[in-house]
Amino acid sequence: LASSEVRLPIVQYSKVPPPDPPQPGQVSAGGRAELLASARALLDKKAAAAGSTGAFFPLLLNSSGVMPMIIASAAFYGILPKAAEFVGLIGVANFIYGLQATAWGLLVYGLLVFAMEFLPFGAVNPPEVAEYFTMIDVGIRGVAPGYNTQQFLSQKMRQCKFWGGLALAGLAVTANLFDQLCLSIVGTTLATTSLVIIVGAVMQTSRQVESLLEGPRLQHKLDNERRIIQSLSM
Repeated sequence: LASSEVRLPIVQYSKVPPPDPPQPGQVSAGGRAELLASARALLDKKAAAAGSTGAFFPLLLNSSGVMPMIIASAAFYGILPKAAEFVGLIGVANFIYGLQATAWGLLVYGLLVFAMEFLPFGAVNPPEVAEYFTMIDVGIRGVAPGYNTQQFLSQKMRQCKFWGGLALAGLAVTANLFDQLCLSIVGTTLATTSLVIIVGAVMQTSRQVESLLEGPRLQHKLDNERRIIQSLSM
């Protein structure tokens, strides 16, 4: 679930048209300017071909990680009953404590996890992504740049959050059921929910480290392309 993603194919737009062939009887201008324009057009063509074959923009199915589970667990099993006791609502606190051990309590807990998935933890900002795509001449295949790209990304993000929240809620309820089963059979729980949270946090941290390491690699590729263009313009 932590690595599941929706891949949106992207394409590279070419801004430099290929140079027009010389007309009959016309002398070609030649020179460095024409060579540079041809080289840039070739680079744009290669980038567009690469974008049409394998480049994609990933949208994580579960962009919030295990944060919804942490908030829902803390709220349902800790904060809500304690807050009710603190304000003197002992009956409400006892009701919540009794609800936690029932099937309805598991349903409420799963709905809380599902709802927490829609909080903006680590979510992609569609306006910023659409603007960035426009700046670097990149777009999603079959979608017009600008506002249409923004709306398309927003729709895909809502779909990802729905299915990701549903899967995470199912995982949280299953872990809770497994703990209750162990408690009834063995007499103790395995703290499965805590294990799921720990594993999810470790995987999310490793993913962030990989993202940080990817930056220098991309910078190296950009530096190489910049040197090629500068050598052609000299």
